[in-house]
Amino acid sequence: MRFIFYFLVVFLVSLEVSCQATYKNNNSIETLQTPQERILGTWVMESSPSDEIVFNSNGELKKYVDNTLEYTNTYSITNSCNKTSSNDLLYLKQIDSEDGDVYCTLIADGIYSDNSNSLTLITEEQGKIIIYVRL
Repeated sequence: MRFIFYFLVVFLVSLEVSCQATYKNNNSIETLQTPQERILGTWVMESSPSDEIVFNSNGELKKYVDNTLEYTNTYSITNSCNKTSSNDLLYLKQIDSEDGDVYCTLIADGIYSDNSNSLTLITEEQGKIIIYVRL
């Protein structure tokens, strides 16, 4: 009887450990992060590798071309930008550091839907598609 009890305890402990390991593998840190956390880092434009954008945790976006800083703006990830609002979509909202103009681009995929290392933006004015790849 004691053997069955110990066997049952060992079996249940093993099952618990196995379930936790499976949960951790299926729910990696990346999938638990917010879009604001996943966008952080350096991204290179797919069609022009000399163009980089760097998203910092302090809300600064730095744009580089050929390793030369072009500008520094503030940014946020939001569900509304200018006159556009949606609970289902995310926008990259940039505020120009020189004149305060607000620029919005739709985040089409990447940081919030499939956790890939790509960031697809669609410009508000022209509907231009810009693809960045994480460095």
